[in-house]
Order: sequence, then C-alpha cells, then structure tokens
Amino acid sequence: MKIVLATPPADGSSCGLGMPPPLGLIYVATAAQKALGEKITIVDAYSEGLYAEEAAARVLAHHPDIFGLSVMSTNINRGLKLLQRVKKDRPAITTVLGGQHATLFDRLLLREVPEADMVLRGEGEESFPRLCRTLERNQSLTGLPGLSYRYGGKIIQGQPQVIQDLDALSFPDHTIPDYQGYYAQWGHWQTGIGVPMTSILSSRGCPGHCTFCTRIPAELSRWRPRSPENVLQELRQLSRGGYKMAVFMDENLTVSTSRMDHLCHLIIRANLKMRFAFEGFVEHLPDSTLGLMRQAGFDLFFMGVETGSDPQRRRYKKPGSAHAVAQGIRRAKKHHFLTYAWLMIGGPGETRADLKNTKDFLKEAQPHLINIGNLRVHPGSQLWNELVGVGEPATLKDADSREISDFPGQADQAALAKQAQEIYQYYLKRLFLRRGALLDVLRLIKYNPLVRAFFRHSLKKFPLVFQLLKTRYG
Repeated sequence: MKIVLATPPADGSSCGLGMPPPLGLIYVATAAQKALGEKITIVDAYSEGLYAEEAAARVLAHHPDIFGLSVMSTNINRGLKLLQRVKKDRPAITTVLGGQHATLFDRLLLREVPEADMVLRGEGEESFPRLCRTLERNQSLTGLPGLSYRYGGKIIQGQPQVIQDLDALSFPDHTIPDYQGYYAQWGHWQTGIGVPMTSILSSRGCPGHCTFCTRIPAELSRWRPRSPENVLQELRQLSRGGYKMAVFMDENLTVSTSRMDHLCHLIIRANLKMRFAFEGFVEHLPDSTLGLMRQAGFDLFFMGVETGSDPQRRRYKKPGSAHAVAQGIRRAKKHHFLTYAWLMIGGPGETRADLKNTKDFLKEAQPHLINIGNLRVHPGSQLWNELVGVGEPATLKDADSREISDFPGQADQAALAKQAQEIYQYYLKRLFLRRGALLDVLRLIKYNPLVRAFFRHSLKKFPLVFQLLKTRYG
C-alpha cells in the first residue's frame, strides 16, 4: 500500500518557501511508517512553493492508494484545490483530510466536498495507522477512532482523538520529507544563520484562554507536556543527526518554571552543542530560570505580547499585566536573550488610549524586535463565537477564518495599516534608534551565539541586515 501525505499548496507569494518543516505531519508519517512497515511519502507543497498543479503531479507520481492532506482554517481553500486535482486524476484513491479545520468542520467537508472520502479528527499518530491497516485489509470502518465518513446517506462522526502520553510517541523522523530547504526563511525573515536547524515539540496545547485562539475541542487545547528526559533524548538524536539548532514549536514552552529548570539542567549536563529558539510567557520567569536557559543554549525568545494595554489584555483574556510583561522582557534582555515581541491590533473595543498604552509598553520593555499583525478571527475561538455565532456554519465558505476588518463595525484595513505604521515608527525612532540601542546590539553579538552567527552570516548576505530596518507588519 502506497501512502502520500501533503500540505496545501503555495498561495501565490513566496512567504511559504523554505518555512519550517510540517512537524505534525511528520509525527503522523513516522507513526504510520513504524506501525505499517511501509515507506510514507510527504509532499510539503507549501514549504516547497508548489502550486496546486505542481503539487498534484508530485503526489500522483507516487501512485498512492491513500492520500492524506492536513488543513487549517487559513489554507483550507488551497488544500481543497489540491485534493480535487488529485481525485480527478486518480478517482480510486482514498482521500483523508486531517488537521484543525477538518477536525472542526468534518461534517461540512463531507457534505460539500465529494472528493473528500473521510476525515480523521484530532491527533492522528494512533488513529491514522489503524485506518490505513483497516483499508488495506478491506475491513469495516465502524468504530475506528476519530473517523468521520459517509455511510448509508448519513455522516458518521468520530470523536477527536487526543494523545495522552506524548512520551510514548516515536520521535519524528526528519528524513521522511526529502525537501532540503527548511528554515531558509521563517515568518517572512530570511533566517540565514548558516547552520543546520530543525523543529522540536516538547508539549502540546496551552493553559491560556485567550479569546482569539481556537479552543475546540477543549481536550486538544489542554497543555500536555513531555517529560524533560524524553525531550533530551530527542535533542541528543537531533544533535547526532548533525543539527546545530532546534526551534521549539510549543505554543508556550515556559508554562512550568520547574519543568524548564529541569530540562535546562539536563541539557547542561549532557553538554549538547546546540542553540535554541522558542515562544512562551516571560512575565513569571525569574532570573534563575532565565540564567539557566541561556546556559543551556536558549538564545531567541518569541513572546506573544499582543497588546501593551491592560484593558485590551483583559478583553483578550490574556493573563498578567503589561507592566509585568515589560519587566519580564527587561529581565530576559539582562540575560542577553534576543527578544522578539509579537503585537496585534484591531481587537474589538480597542481605542486610541490602548494604542498609546502599547507605545508606553514598548518604551518600558524595549524588546529588540517587534512584529505587528492585524487580528484574525479563527473558527473555534471565543471571538468567532461572539462575531460569527456558536454552532456549525451554514456552508463551508462561511467557516473560513477572517480578518477583523471583514466584520461590520470593526476597524478597516486602511485604519489598521495606519495604526501599525504609527506604532512601528514610534518603535523605530524612540527605541531602535535610541541612544543605547547600538550598545544593546553589541552586547548581543558578544554574548548571544545565535545573534553572532546571524551577523557573521549576514556579512555574506547584506539583505539579511537590511531586514532589521524594514517595517514588519502584516
């Protein structure tokens, strides 16, 4: 039995080319390969920059019996183009949709997309191999975990599957995708540090309840950590494989300071020669944990700040105060982390006073880098329920994620672009070009190996440095 898994194709821009590997899909492929004894192929159409026709040709060249496609609310339409193209040329193929959007809207997909044979809901490391084995043996689909499918004119809906013991999973096999260009860019940035790098996931879910995050099904959103010992084993394997840097793809790596301390002690004792980037909360991290993290090799700290205004944080149900976050960033800078703050504008109820508060926050926190994005409303989030409504949309088109400006009475695109420009110019003039900013950069080059590698590599590619001076909002 031949099995091909894929990501949705490129969207006409270069923003996906060379992005990080599809770690979730690699986890599923690794589990299926081990359980079935069959080679699984991944066509990462998005990261390879393949359009629908090109991606379909790549998939069909393997003559698959089963084609699995992972889709999210932001790429569902591109994914369906690929699905329809593959099914048209190979009608006998069994097509399986998975991922966040398919989990939420399995019934809509099965009603409106005849090319979709079935949907696998939730996490697929256990359910996908079992489905493949059942199909290979031509057995009944009845009772298969997580599976939604058509039968007798009805849609049989499976319950989303959740992996409880993450330590029991096999480490993702990064050799399954044959693409070699991962991390050529990352979030529209040309990474360019000149060392082999990949991704790792040490936990799933997040304990937060932010109104803009998808929280359905709730069990999938629950924070589930791997043990530090298990994470270290995978890091050792990556190191032996030649990787010099790993990006932790956790939604929030720093949930537990005791777990973070334990992991850092293990890495330090193992003397791993790797560097790390990650995303997490900063406000609760003490100097002792931040110091351990730097000693263990954590260099780049991404922070989902969203807003520097306490009233807006409360509207988003973000924990902690803006002042606590700002002080956390200053502590992280003291330990020579490269700090990168993500900001978001356009939230319902946001006022000019909130924007001023965000400027004041930036003045206090002084993160090294910022990114400003417009709020996007995703299915399954509290904001979606408030602005769109609770329950299944009438059509698949109604289930698309949307920009906040698409909703009546909310800020329009032009106003949001002006606000983003205003905040970024404030940051650039008052912070990036402030007295002492050059000293900040020099300290980073001296004490932060990742930043040092970036600047060393940038001497060969000057546009990398130029990116620091470009307006970053999307």
